[in-house]
Amino acid sequence: MPERIIEQACVKISIKQGEEIIKQGSGVLVATEQSFYVLTACHCLGNTKPDLKNIIIQKQNDFKSEFNDIKVVDITRFEVEDDWALLEIDFNNEEKLLKNYPFAKNIIREQPVKFCGYQKIGSNSYRNFSAKVNTISSDNSFFVIKLIEDTFDQQGESGKEIAEGLSGSGVFIIKSGTPYLIGILNSVNTEKAWNDDINCKAIDCLQEYINDFTDLSDENIIKRWEEELETEITKEDIEAFRATNEVFFKNIDRKNKVIYDSEEKAIEVTTKKIKKYLSFQYKIKELENYNPEIYQKFIKLINRFQDAVTDEYSRSVNNNNEAKDALIELQKDFREEVTRIFPDALKFDIAEYQITEWLLDCSLNFTLRI
Repeated sequence: MPERIIEQACVKISIKQGEEIIKQGSGVLVATEQSFYVLTACHCLGNTKPDLKNIIIQKQNDFKSEFNDIKVVDITRFEVEDDWALLEIDFNNEEKLLKNYPFAKNIIREQPVKFCGYQKIGSNSYRNFSAKVNTISSDNSFFVIKLIEDTFDQQGESGKEIAEGLSGSGVFIIKSGTPYLIGILNSVNTEKAWNDDINCKAIDCLQEYINDFTDLSDENIIKRWEEELETEITKEDIEAFRATNEVFFKNIDRKNKVIYDSEEKAIEVTTKKIKKYLSFQYKIKELENYNPEIYQKFIKLINRFQDAVTDEYSRSVNNNNEAKDALIELQKDFREEVTRIFPDALKFDIAEYQITEWLLDCSLNFTLRI
């Protein structure tokens, strides 16, 4: 599970003075070809570089387990202005874990993200949070995320106090079941943590140490994720869908035989559409879980189009070409509306998914005139 990998990448950082803990924050484990590190917010360590002996890094195997200490070897980077620090660690037992997540840059707005860290008010165990990317700096080196399920507004308590300790937490985006590290938490806005916004530093600050980044603005990457989803759908999955949704399957098969003049072609298209439909179902569920605001806009759009699909786009046709033209017309009109509510990040063809569903449930219907 990607969430489990994110949890296992999370560490707690404490700074001591004598026997007293004077600062506490979070960090994320990072592996390079040369060494192991913890990436964190610089202010978690203090205004000046602390002595190595005063830095305590600890990790849990799960949220109820005891803490294990991790030895700090060196403060490799201490960037006060951009608020990030890189600590080299003596860490030889987790090589497999650290290779479980890649790094990504050039993120896109509205992407759902996850992070895991140690709040000061409950520092004995880590906690997971869900958010979305809200704003990105022009050079892609900083971004702002907004909580979507939790809030720092706790009945009059200072939002900053509630969020304290989470600075330095790794921010991940999950794609096709893989978590990509995109940055770390820096700070909230004002003492009240206005709007549940969190300022973040992008992971590209580590380009000197990491060679391989996935470019999230690359449409080919997004297309590859979609293709991977489709390849996961097997012939057995399609047969299972047919067995449990026989009426739906017959509906789309019958309409494809109206749209296409060859029965062989109609069967081929039906299989392809069902395969895409099943892979899109995963994406729709991901959208509902991680970006509920856009999901609700999508549902409202479907409801708005529903009557038009039945009354204006469904029709009796004289030949296959008339049916194709009607389908193309609906695809064009619906896609135009979809592009208004969906960010570029959601490149999978949600219009095709919904049109397939309308063909399945007979909202969209074509019949040949005899």
